[in-house]
Amino acid sequence: MADSVNSFVVDADGRLYKCWNEIGATEECVGSLEKPEAMTERINNSLRYLAYDPTRQSECTNCKYLPICMGGCPKVRQQHEHGHGRCCYHMNCLEEYMRDTIRATAKTP
Repeated sequence: MADSVNSFVVDADGRLYKCWNEIGATEECVGSLEKPEAMTERINNSLRYLAYDPTRQSECTNCKYLPICMGGCPKVRQQHEHGHGRCCYHMNCLEEYMRDTIRATAKTP
């Protein structure tokens, strides 16, 4: 959601965020339902997510899961920009999950 142009999360007070993990952190707020005109002033908060290109990261370019995850969670990716741990949890267990699914399907009549 965070790296999609027209996607926002709305909190209980009508504040808009680009990421679920930012709800409540008012400094991360990109706008408000009450004052939509003010949104352009804070939209730069979301640009950091939209500007990311996973093909510019060797860790991602060489990964067979790139077409699936596109660099993982934007928030986590930003926190680990210069280190490991950016990949989503699901990438570490995708092959095992697929094998389990095939086994379970094969047992079904």
